[in-house]
Amino acid sequence: MIKKISAKGFLITLVFFLLSNSLQSQDTYQTPPKEILDILEAELAPITSTSPDGESIALLKRRDFPPIADLAQPELKIAGLRINPKNYSGSRSGYYTGITLLEVSTGVEREVTGLPSDPRISNVKWSPDSKKIAFTIEELDGLYSWYIDLTTFTAKQITGRKVNDILGSAIEWNPDSESVLLSLVQVWRGLPPVKDEVPSGPVIQESIGKVAPSRTYQDLLTNEYDIELFEHYCTTDLIRVDLNGTEHPTSLSGMFRKNVFSPDGKYLLVEKITTPYSYLVPWYFFPYDVSITDITGMPVKQLANVPLGEDIPVAFGSVIKGPRRFDWRQDKPATVFWLVAQDDGDASRDAEVRDKLYELSEPFTGEPGDLVTFVNRFSNIMWGNDNVALATDFRWQTRNVKVYQLNPEKRTQKIIIDRSSEDRYNDPGTPVMQQNSNGTSTLMFAGIDNSIYLSGPGASPEGNIPFLDVHNLESGNAERLFRSEAPYYERVLTVTSSGFLTSKESENTPPNIHFRSFTGEE
Repeated sequence: MIKKISAKGFLITLVFFLLSNSLQSQDTYQTPPKEILDILEAELAPITSTSPDGESIALLKRRDFPPIADLAQPELKIAGLRINPKNYSGSRSGYYTGITLLEVSTGVEREVTGLPSDPRISNVKWSPDSKKIAFTIEELDGLYSWYIDLTTFTAKQITGRKVNDILGSAIEWNPDSESVLLSLVQVWRGLPPVKDEVPSGPVIQESIGKVAPSRTYQDLLTNEYDIELFEHYCTTDLIRVDLNGTEHPTSLSGMFRKNVFSPDGKYLLVEKITTPYSYLVPWYFFPYDVSITDITGMPVKQLANVPLGEDIPVAFGSVIKGPRRFDWRQDKPATVFWLVAQDDGDASRDAEVRDKLYELSEPFTGEPGDLVTFVNRFSNIMWGNDNVALATDFRWQTRNVKVYQLNPEKRTQKIIIDRSSEDRYNDPGTPVMQQNSNGTSTLMFAGIDNSIYLSGPGASPEGNIPFLDVHNLESGNAERLFRSEAPYYERVLTVTSSGFLTSKESENTPPNIHFRSFTGEE
């Protein structure tokens, strides 16, 4: 049987074959002839990031092959993490090599000035008001926070302090678009700990006297020295910083799984890792405290103390007992929600209800209210307004997916989709979300509250044929607005009030961005 390979794959194979004959006599890395190198290093199509108002698109440039310098970076493997100890970030994180900005209404592409040469850009985030873009740039000694002002198309550094990008959010916009919350490397921590070759005592693991199945994980903590490294590299200070570099310190310091503003910008939701750590599971199963604070870090409400997750059942879909998955409702100024398993977290058990969703609103007093019950394990929720939200659940054992239409105000729910995740041909698509002026993301309604947009890959016997529909939530009927047509592959990038943006390509043409109005004009 003869296997076909792509032209690019053939070139790579040819290069390695030609170089292999002379490797024994070479002292340095060799490169292929320029003609082949030009093909291998041809610029890829950029990743697109659309502004919340849909008026601008950031084109994020990227490269196909990492340079040798990237592959030679040190890597620290602890607690299920892979860390670059030189810059306090993930050792295998990707990055972009440049940013240009496209104005949707005119098609004019603008270059950004002020960036360093050959930048390594990550954590790209639009400001809620669509007038700025925040991001980090990797330099030799660490990551630094920057932003682009779209009135001048100029990039500026926010602060000279190093950003920690290992856990939580490295950079978060304040909903006012005038400041950011940064996870900063603690300047006082000094050099990383040095391993003592003579141990002070044995490694002790405690048995709690229960039989519990356990999965196998890699790169776990193994001794006290690993713990010291974990705490050194993952501990951060959360600092709110104005775009001119003025710092507003908070009292929040530690290892944070989550650190996000409430939609109204008055509060922070933080998840802080606590002891005891574990030699059996990665960091994301370590215990943590969940709390709401004001923007200075002062406590407002303690929500939960989530315990160590060493005894989670091994069945797919199993979770910890007690509360989990804390987040803000995106359609409310300051309402937090979370999930609680109703089957003790064991997905192998029979249960009529797997999960319940609870919520608590400002001023965060009184008892939380239960809003939704899920037949399967909770997957996702998309908030719209007081009358409409959509939620999904999934059961791995049966591959069953259910979609629920909720009325948060009346606390009612109904199942509107009940299907197999493997039935790709009948996938109705994913609801289109809109970015709001406070930085939140909610359902985009098609004119009236009972209709939404659905976009999907359109799996079919002929291959994927992307589409965009308007779906009426009352009748369940869908109207097709767009469907990709051969010989092009065209997919929807974002939807605006007047139309939608697509990426269009073919075998002979690279991806290009197109605007289509709802009247059919392009």
